[in-house]
Amino acid sequence: MSKRQNSSLADFIALSAILIYFTGVNNYLNLLFTTFKSINAVLLQLENASILSFIFKYSITFPIVGLILSYIGSPRGKEGYVIGKVLYFLVGYIVCLGLDNIANLLF
Repeated sequence: MSKRQNSSLADFIALSAILIYFTGVNNYLNLLFTTFKSINAVLLQLENASILSFIFKYSITFPIVGLILSYIGSPRGKEGYVIGKVLYFLVGYIVCLGLDNIANLLF
């Protein structure tokens, strides 16, 4: 992780510790859940995607597309590029639908 990510993570942990100390674990979890619900509502209005899709789409889609491309023995070059883009769109759309349904159940 970069210095900036480490600093942000340290700030988040420190802020979480302070909030847990002063408000308690239950209130902190309620605050975190409300924050996620608010971010999810804003993302649904702006991006038409849930918070889970926004965070996990790429980390789920890339390995699946890589496995499919290696299984079918995709050619290198322009043909492989086109096949990869089409697969990325199709698999990404399916992954987003699944993550949006999970987010609707959670939030």
